[in-house]
Amino acid sequence: MVRLAAMANKRHEALLEKVAHRNGVDEFDVLSAKECGCLVCGSVYSARDINQWDKGDNGLHALCPDCGSSAIICDNEGIDLHSKEFKSLAYRFLIDYPDYVAESRRRYCVLFQDGALPRNEHTECNYVTYLDILSRSENDAFATLSLARHYARSGKFHDADLAQAITLYRHPSLRTSSNALYELGNCYAARGAQGDKRLAFESYSKSAALGSTKASIAIAFAYLFGDYVKRDEQFGFECLLQIFDEVYPTAIRDSFPLEEFGKMAYVLASCFYSGYGTKEDKDRALRYYLIAILCCETRAQKYPDDPAFLFEKDVADHLEELSPANAPEKAKNIVFDADTFIDSFWDQCDDISKKEISNIVYEDGNLYFDLDSDVSLIVIDQGNGKITAVNHMSWTFQNVKYEQGCDDLRFEEICFVGADEIRFIHHDSNDGERVVLSVFFPPVENK
Repeated sequence: MVRLAAMANKRHEALLEKVAHRNGVDEFDVLSAKECGCLVCGSVYSARDINQWDKGDNGLHALCPDCGSSAIICDNEGIDLHSKEFKSLAYRFLIDYPDYVAESRRRYCVLFQDGALPRNEHTECNYVTYLDILSRSENDAFATLSLARHYARSGKFHDADLAQAITLYRHPSLRTSSNALYELGNCYAARGAQGDKRLAFESYSKSAALGSTKASIAIAFAYLFGDYVKRDEQFGFECLLQIFDEVYPTAIRDSFPLEEFGKMAYVLASCFYSGYGTKEDKDRALRYYLIAILCCETRAQKYPDDPAFLFEKDVADHLEELSPANAPEKAKNIVFDADTFIDSFWDQCDDISKKEISNIVYEDGNLYFDLDSDVSLIVIDQGNGKITAVNHMSWTFQNVKYEQGCDDLRFEEICFVGADEIRFIHHDSNDGERVVLSVFFPPVENK
C-alpha cells in the first residue's frame, strides 16, 4: 500500500509539473476529450463548454470557462475528474505553484483588455476579481492601475466609482506613474468640488513633471480658461502652442490620440480666430482648423461607429467661413510640398492596402501622376480649405526632382525621409523592399 501511494504521489507530481510548464491544453487535446477540469478553480465541465482560447506562438490553448485559467487537464490524462484524487491535485497545485496561478490571472486580464475574450458579466467579474487579487497580494502596479481605470469610468455591467478609483490611483505602487497621476487628476476634475479642483491641478503638475504630455496640455487649458488656477490666457496660449509644436512633427506618425491632438488644434485655431491670448490671425486660424478637421475625418474613417468629436461642427462652420474658395482673390491652385503631403496621408498609408502610380509626367520641375488606392486616403487641400477622402487623385508636386526605381509602380508604403524626400516602397513576397518612386523637395529657402 505504501509503495502504491508513493507511486501515485510521484505520478501526481509529474502531472502537476507538466501542467505548470506547458502553455496549456491545445485544441486537438480538447477535441479528443469528453470532460476537462481546472486545477485553479476545481471546476469540471464538458470539453464542448470550452469557448475561450489563448492564441500563442504554437496554436490555440484552452481557457477554463469558469475562471479563465490555462491549468486545464483532460479526462484522457489518467485522472478521474470526479474523484477526491482530482480535488487533492487542485489543492496541491494552488499551494505548490503560486507563481503560475498569479501569471495565469495576469494573462487573463491582458486577454480581457485586448478584447480576446468575450465581454460579458461573467468575464468582467473574473477580470475585476483577478485585478483585485493581484493588486492586494502581489502588489502589482499593472493590476492596480487597470483596476483604477475600471472604476474611473462606467461600463455596460458596472457604474463608475470615482472614490474607489481615486483610492487606487493613490496607491504607493503608482506614486511615480505619470499616467496614473494624470488619470487621478481627471477623477478629481470629474468630481468637481472646490478642493478636488486644487488636487486635480496638483496631480496634473506631478504628472507633467514626470513627462506626461497630456498632463501638460491639461495645465495649459487650466491657465487658458481659468480652471483650477487664476486665468492667464496669454500664458496658457503660449504653453499650448509650445506643446503643439513639440507634438506635431511626430504626432502624425506616432498615433498621438486624435481627440487630444484635434482638440489642441481646435483651441489654438479659436484663439487665433478671436484674438484670445494672442493677436487675431485668420490665416493661422485656418491652418489649425484644417488640422482639427483632419483629425475628425481620420477618426471617422478609422472608427465609423464612434460619435463625432464635440468640436467637429464648430470647426466645419469656421472652415466654411474662412475657406479661400469663398474669397476668389485668395484662391490658388493646390501646391503639395513635403509637409502638406505628410499631413494629407497622416497614418492612412499602411503596408496592407494596395496602391499604384500611373500616368507620370515630369516637366520643368513639376511632377504629375495619378494615384489609385483600394482604401480611401484622406487628403488635405490647403488651397480651398477642404478635407476629402479619395480612392483616386491626380497629384501635382511643383519645383521638385524625382527618380523612378522600376517600371512596376505598385506600392504599399510611403516613407518620409526627413522633410526633403518621399519614397514609395513596394514589399515583395520575401519581405524585400524596393523604392518604386522618390520625390525630392529642395530646401525651404530655395523654394
